[in-house]
Amino acid sequence: MKGKFLGKKLNRGNFYRKILRYDILTKLDESRKGGAHKAPDLYSFKIWEKK
Repeated sequence: MKGKFLGKKLNRGNFYRKILRYDILTKLDESRKGGAHKAPDLYSFKIWEKK
């Protein structure tokens, strides 16, 4: 999905590290439930958080 916006294939790990470097996300205390693998962490954009 990420690559579709840019029109090229992206490395998942690199994308994750680059996004975290911008300091625009806050990791939530919850994670997505269900599935056979480790549940992914959920994040929210800092600009949408209540101050």
